[in-house]
Amino acid sequence: MTGPLRLGIVGCGRVTIACHSRALRATEAVRVVSLADLDDQRRAQAGSLLGIDALYRDAAELLSGVAVDAVGICVPARAHAAVVEEVLAAGRHVLVEKPLARTLDDCDHIIRAAASSGLTVAVGLNYRSHPLIREASRILATGVLGRLVLIATSMTNAVLRRPDLPAWVHEDGPSAMFEKGVHHFDLWRFLGGSEVATVRALGVTDTDPRDATAGVLARLESGTICVTGLSGDAGFGHHLTLCGTAESLDINLEPPRPLQPAEAGGPRGATAAALAGLTGWMQESPSTALTAGPEDNIASYTAEWEDFAAAVREGRSPAATVEDGRAAVGIALAVNRSLFEDPPVPLSP
Repeated sequence: MTGPLRLGIVGCGRVTIACHSRALRATEAVRVVSLADLDDQRRAQAGSLLGIDALYRDAAELLSGVAVDAVGICVPARAHAAVVEEVLAAGRHVLVEKPLARTLDDCDHIIRAAASSGLTVAVGLNYRSHPLIREASRILATGVLGRLVLIATSMTNAVLRRPDLPAWVHEDGPSAMFEKGVHHFDLWRFLGGSEVATVRALGVTDTDPRDATAGVLARLESGTICVTGLSGDAGFGHHLTLCGTAESLDINLEPPRPLQPAEAGGPRGATAAALAGLTGWMQESPSTALTAGPEDNIASYTAEWEDFAAAVREGRSPAATVEDGRAAVGIALAVNRSLFEDPPVPLSP
């Protein structure tokens, strides 16, 4: 294959419009030639952003339209298996967004379809391609941190307060583990270099759907402990800390910005002074901290698409395989079982 990979995208929701459209405009390795979505407004909006006139309602129409080499699948996860199978049957390569599916049966269906097709199938676990995660992986490989004993992470935002939140986000059960957690569950394996042995989790209360906020504890087969906080009902933040026996590395995956407390509108007085002091302290230790730039998140999507295109051309495995996608889903399902079936131990009065 010569020239850029000709790509069609099925699903023009928030991630396609806010992330993929920007990322794909920044690379010459992939050229979007067609789009599909059941929603006329989303389809038109994505088409306008990408300058695409070949607009269709679904995968079947897209596959019978303008010629494509590959298809990006950005539909709700419960539909992934059916759409992946349809695209592979048409002889096109696939990049499917995370989570790979909502059940292990669907994950296995996708894995079998991918294996029998002989085509490239990648999973959209884009943080593997994030500039800071790549740098952290490089630092780990040098051994300067020593033996990795703890991975502590958090990913929070207020997505559950969005008035336009799609109904499908909640239709198949708790979404925090699938829409956020799979990223960090994958990074446990990617950075820890080991499979997950056991997990435990705790929600806000014993009666809520455990969808908004949760804490997750895991142990890798290597012995590394992983602790992750997830919330769709909190202030925006995204952090990782890698603790080794010799040194620790802090990673802020979002660019720094002024604190904006809801009740005050911004830091003032002693709070502002304390923040300034903290910032100064952090800047004194640049060798043990990595902080994202304003375009690093979009760069992770661009790098993901470039890796996918290279994998297609070279006939190699992509950065995140369907097996990696299944592993992340398996962890998320185990976490959800812990949330619902493993009651916390109350403290005695």
